[in-house]
Amino acid sequence: MKNMKRIFALLVSVVMVLCMGTVAFAADGDITVNGPIEGAKYQVIKIFDATMSGDAVSYTLIDNKITEVTDFNTIFTTTSAGDKTYVTKKEGVSDEDLIKWIKDNKDAIKAAGVAKGDEVTGTGSSIKLTTGELGYYMVWSSKDDTVAVSVDTAHPEATVNSKLPSTPSIDPEEGKKVDGKDVNTMNVGDTVTFTVTFTATNYEVKDGVSTPINQYVVTDTPNGFDINKDTVAVTVNGSAYAIEGKTITSAKEGDVLTVTIPWDQTTYNTSNTVVVTYSAKLTNKNIANESSNKAKVTYDGKDIPGEPEVYTYNYKINIEKVDDADATKKLEGAKFVLKDSEGKYYHVDETTGAVTFVADQKDATVVTTDESGTANFAGLKAGQYTLVETVGDYPKNCVNLHNGVE
Repeated sequence: MKNMKRIFALLVSVVMVLCMGTVAFAADGDITVNGPIEGAKYQVIKIFDATMSGDAVSYTLIDNKITEVTDFNTIFTTTSAGDKTYVTKKEGVSDEDLIKWIKDNKDAIKAAGVAKGDEVTGTGSSIKLTTGELGYYMVWSSKDDTVAVSVDTAHPEATVNSKLPSTPSIDPEEGKKVDGKDVNTMNVGDTVTFTVTFTATNYEVKDGVSTPINQYVVTDTPNGFDINKDTVAVTVNGSAYAIEGKTITSAKEGDVLTVTIPWDQTTYNTSNTVVVTYSAKLTNKNIANESSNKAKVTYDGKDIPGEPEVYTYNYKINIEKVDDADATKKLEGAKFVLKDSEGKYYHVDETTGAVTFVADQKDATVVTTDESGTANFAGLKAGQYTLVETVGDYPKNCVNLHNGVE
């Protein structure tokens, strides 16, 4: 056979490590698993026999059981020669395809292969497993870190390093948005959507020890907003959260929203994008102000570093009415209405402070200058507005705020 090392590329990924041998047989090969998952079960399973000629490695079937594993014939080609059946990876099959095949079928491969030794429980920073003979092996795990290793005398003590993400994370710049933005302006009374995005892992890997994560908690503080906790939605990798037997809970206390997300180690990938969304209404206590809103995510009581922040603004138009002939003379009693760029009129609800724009000027809120000649329109989002001074229901003069409110 030609050099069969080329049938399997070196695979280094979250789920698999494949180290190809180059010389001869190792009778007592050890496999060290660094960073095993605490409490997980590990066992060496022989998938293929291996023979070597010089630096060439050939893989052959132990028996036909492995060929019955789902999609075996999609990944591999078999060729019989004498009493052996040689195995090669099919042309066009990528390393990622092979990784996925082993990950998706690890239990079936375990059943079809040959177990070498008993299951070992993961504990501490490393464990050792013994293969006993040359071959291509799967280090089966009851959790996420199943791997594959080829053993030979060049690598009699193969090492598998955990490729699990070390901890969950959140991007302090991109982890929170309001209506998809970092900064947004709105009228008092407007409803917006807040989004918190973070990376959830199934384990915390620290000092070589992998500890299962059981819960994530998102705490958001949209100051100046009335939170609607019934709108909370959580997706994982783009699909609705779904862990059998577990339910997300959300609680609201004042300006604080808390979303508790139960977790496990079998439903999702080793690293997952979690998105929490909810809606909230800007309240009148935030009139003409800037609101900084931060989000915080914890797992099993531990903080994920970084608190992404967004800003929401609304504005006030201040009016000062003075005498044309003497600017020091302030005029009381001048009346104004405000139009937006669509020609609709500013209206504020006297109870809630909510700002809307109405079609008929008769329904508009009219502001009147006080003894200092001042009045204002508050709770506005950025935009172009026209100030209209009125006598009765008719415009007396109009001032276009060309630069808008920004």
